[in-house]
Amino acid sequence: MEDELASTPQSHTLTERGPADWFLLIRRWSGVPDVVGDEIAVTAVCDRLLAMIDPELKEKYPRTHFRGDALLAIGGVVKRGNAGELDWFLMGLTAGPQGIEGLIEDAAKFCLEDRNPSEFRLAVTIELLGHLREYIDGHKFQANCGSYFN
Repeated sequence: MEDELASTPQSHTLTERGPADWFLLIRRWSGVPDVVGDEIAVTAVCDRLLAMIDPELKEKYPRTHFRGDALLAIGGVVKRGNAGELDWFLMGLTAGPQGIEGLIEDAAKFCLEDRNPSEFRLAVTIELLGHLREYIDGHKFQANCGSYFN
């Protein structure tokens, strides 16, 4: 029995892979090539996110806040994801009957570190997390060269 347990992967072997790179994940979801610089990548990701937000919601908020809210959403997701604090979200682990929509909203509030975020900021974060979850479902494994396989 001890021999069987000794051969199973231990969590310390997983850390040898290096830290998670959620910004790279976000870039790839949004179709930004890896060779594009971060500044251009952030602009492209923000533009893609904002294009997906409900037009009625956009009318309520000044356009000048769009990029700032998108940057806060991206920053929060990257920070929490890189720290391993969103693994529960990717695995779909939830304790309540709220389903996937509730799971995404809980994760968004967690990333924003705010119990009462603005309606627009919450919508941007929910949009991002929802699309990342779909992307991960279709791209669960990644080879060292950067290609995905299932």
